[in-house]
Amino acid sequence: TVQSTVNPTAPPGILFAGDPGVPRGIAQTRKDHFSPRIGLAWDVTGDGKTSVRAGAGVFYGSLSGNQWNTTANFEPFAIRLTFPNGGNAATGATLANPYRGYPGGIPFPYNGSFVAGGSIYGADRSFEWPYTYQLNLSLQRQLTKDLSIMTAYVGSLSHNLPFATDINYPFMTPTASTAPANVQARRPDQSFGSILLMRSNQTAQYHGFQLSAVKRMGHHFSLNGFYTYSKTLESVQLQNNTTQGGVQNMRNLKLDRGRTDDDMRHQFVMSGLWDISYYSGGNAIAKWILNGWNIDPIVQVHSGLPFTVTNGADINLDGVNNDRAVLLPGANPHLANPTAAMWFNTTAFGVNGSRIAAVTGSPLEGNTSRDFLNGPGLVQVDMAISKKISLRERFGFEFRAEALNVFNHANLNNPNATVPASIAAPGNYGQITGAQTTRVLQLGLRLTF
Repeated sequence: TVQSTVNPTAPPGILFAGDPGVPRGIAQTRKDHFSPRIGLAWDVTGDGKTSVRAGAGVFYGSLSGNQWNTTANFEPFAIRLTFPNGGNAATGATLANPYRGYPGGIPFPYNGSFVAGGSIYGADRSFEWPYTYQLNLSLQRQLTKDLSIMTAYVGSLSHNLPFATDINYPFMTPTASTAPANVQARRPDQSFGSILLMRSNQTAQYHGFQLSAVKRMGHHFSLNGFYTYSKTLESVQLQNNTTQGGVQNMRNLKLDRGRTDDDMRHQFVMSGLWDISYYSGGNAIAKWILNGWNIDPIVQVHSGLPFTVTNGADINLDGVNNDRAVLLPGANPHLANPTAAMWFNTTAFGVNGSRIAAVTGSPLEGNTSRDFLNGPGLVQVDMAISKKISLRERFGFEFRAEALNVFNHANLNNPNATVPASIAAPGNYGQITGAQTTRVLQLGLRLTF
């Protein structure tokens, strides 16, 4: 057992920065992060009304503190205990003495040690910082003195994105099953469970076409409209990269390339401001009542978010119940007229096959891609009405009434997409059982002085 030379009183096996073979940090310090930017603008007609703009740059990112701190949430720094019915019969642990059966007992076993079958989380010593190429190209045209339009392409190509891979992933054998002991026996190092190693080996990309029109304030109103047609892809599910991230097979990550969970193909947003101050007469009371009103609408329309149909069981026998569903040959998962009661063709997928796989020892891989179906879109109108009242030159107040989803339009959530164990008991499979926020009203009063 190695003893620390930096802190000789530390428990054996616990080393610190400065000990032989221990670096200063988890990842190597890099001094070659060259981040150039370039941009250009061209006045096409020479009259200042038509322009072409382009830009590109390299941007290096960083990791959140949570990703680094995750290493401390696994052994030997942390132990997770479960107490069914108030105690653990196997170890004798109770709430009064949760560490019974573990080295150290009460008080807390600060001389951390590994428990058989426990998991480890670490970072690859060759970890590279993530970086992104950002690109944009736009064409702008001024139509009138207060109206302009723009069309643009925006792209983002990200590399070296972090993902934690299980390097102790179980092998497949003719006797493989979902039994925990069987899964553990098939791991390369049977002393541990998952050994998650955070590596910088994933990618993501965004491509978007944008169209916008801006009408600046004039004749008491302004209007902005934006439309985006885009697609976002990633090599694996990166929204949850401190664990296995919903990967179906750690030995074949290419199966998980697909759309991101927040990929929306179409997005439209329009906002406006109408200043209702038309009275110009000499009646002070009428001017006080009729002027100073503003109406501010915001309209949002976008296509639905994608979702994944999962099997609800461990059909590939790797010990994780996150496998994707099996699409039956020739079946079409889409419906011509989806409803909340049946959003997609539930009969297009095979029922839970974990029991068959467990008996035969033949793992099954879901043949559907990640996030390949779309949920309901969103239509929402927000509205604000405000009234400004000036009592003196430097004193006044503004009353504001706001309504989110003013028309109380029902924007549905994604459906339940977990295949049941039996088609005879489907539960809410394929159904939408929830909706987003209903109408919300709020009032405000602001004093200015």
